[in-house]
Amino acid sequence: MKKLMMLAAVACAAVGAEAASVQWGSANPSTAKKTFLVDKTGAQIGASDFASLGVNFVLVALSGDALTAYQNGTYSASYDASAVLSTGAISTATKAAGKGSFNTKLEFTYGETNPIKDGDYLAVVITDGKTMMNITYADGTKVTDSYLVNGLADNLWTGTGNQPFNFATKGNFTADVPEPTSSLLMLLGVAGLALRRRRA
Repeated sequence: MKKLMMLAAVACAAVGAEAASVQWGSANPSTAKKTFLVDKTGAQIGASDFASLGVNFVLVALSGDALTAYQNGTYSASYDASAVLSTGAISTATKAAGKGSFNTKLEFTYGETNPIKDGDYLAVVITDGKTMMNITYADGTKVTDSYLVNGLADNLWTGTGNQPFNFATKGNFTADVPEPTSSLLMLLGVAGLALRRRRA
């Protein structure tokens, strides 16, 4: 009987651990207001328009140099499907309060092999299927919000319920992904200007 009670307790603990998850979305926690995906005019982008943009917002785990680059707003890496933990879903709401916001959930399941380690950071990045990089705010600055994974050991997360992670906390954001040719031309232009100044 005592063994059965112990097995039941272990099973309950495992079920409790499986329920722990990160609920991530675009919002400003200090004002409790959502932030939105917008176009160049500042108008919110809805689900139908978003589908034609050819980009996704995905949740990834970062550490080391990749985390440093992300926090500096300079993160750029080749797209790796295996690195994507969760893909954002844009709200289909027709009301202005919901249109253009993102909200989805990443679950940590006990016993499931996953690439997350305690001390890793979660971040939301934009991808066009070729490159993953920092999201850009409407004012041109970069989104650098991250979430520290704490309490995860042996695939058992000791957190309970939905842990909130807000990204794009400073305002509305865009779906801009710099074209490789544009970035290269800009880099060459800066290098040329520096060389010209040196000669002068």
